[in-house]
Amino acid sequence: MNKNHQFRRAVVVITLLLLFAGPVIAEEVEPPYETFPEALGGFAGQISGTGLHYHKWIGQNAFQVSGGILYVPLDLTEEPLFDSTLDYSIGGEFQRRVYGEAFTNWLAGSLYLFAGGRHRGYIPINLVAGGYPDPATELWVEPVFAVGTFQAEVAIGAGIGMELILFRHFSIPIEFGYGATWTMTETDFADAFLVSPYGQSGLRYRY
Repeated sequence: MNKNHQFRRAVVVITLLLLFAGPVIAEEVEPPYETFPEALGGFAGQISGTGLHYHKWIGQNAFQVSGGILYVPLDLTEEPLFDSTLDYSIGGEFQRRVYGEAFTNWLAGSLYLFAGGRHRGYIPINLVAGGYPDPATELWVEPVFAVGTFQAEVAIGAGIGMELILFRHFSIPIEFGYGATWTMTETDFADAFLVSPYGQSGLRYRY
């Protein structure tokens, strides 16, 4: 009798735990892109822009904007660290989720289609003369650089993306697609257009 009583009590306890723990477990594995639809971070891409980044899911649809600027004056006494003295980019993207799931409490993901576009403007730094050893002085002559003319371009593209979410907040988007770029300041029509595959990615925090 004592053993049967203990068994029945154990069954009741397990049943109660399942009844009360079920909703808790279900709530814990709810997809984080639904619980935390907004995100801030950084993003880099030739289709959708590079820089600081904002993303938001609205149901199965999402949008994001990215923008950044870099300005480093050319120092003629030093070799430049970047290939442009001014470079800015602003872009946006629309997404449509086709699959998403929370696999565990710390791992979730989604698969989506995207279409995006960006505008970029930059002033390149051009190499005028390369460095060379001077036979007369046996010294190295530093290369000569000069600031070029302003260049402006626009790009559009589309592709497939996936979002990996770790610990419900840390989001890593990875995208692959095709983009078409038009350099508006290029006078040669053949050189003004470029169609190429591109990869894009970022790191952001969901809240």
